[in-house]
Amino acid sequence: MRVLLIRHGESEMNTRSDLVGGYSPQTPLTATGEAQARALGEHLAREGITIDVAYVSTAVRARETARLALAAIGQGEPRIDPRLAELGQGVWEGRL
Repeated sequence: MRVLLIRHGESEMNTRSDLVGGYSPQTPLTATGEAQARALGEHLAREGITIDVAYVSTAVRARETARLALAAIGQGEPRIDPRLAELGQGVWEGRL
């Protein structure tokens, strides 16, 4: 069995280096993040890598990264698993 761990593409929260993002599941991908996800799919296709199943967290950016990458290789939708949710940074979240 081969397991690939892939981080999401650039999200809007990633562009805010002045904030502690923390648990922010609604943060979408930027245009750059969408391009990164498509590039990932193109890379997987070039390498002949197929995906039997892709599990993602509930985060919008994770779902969109997987959806775009899988579409680029002609494969199905990712499976959402809430157990993969990110951790929070407590009172520091959203702060400068």
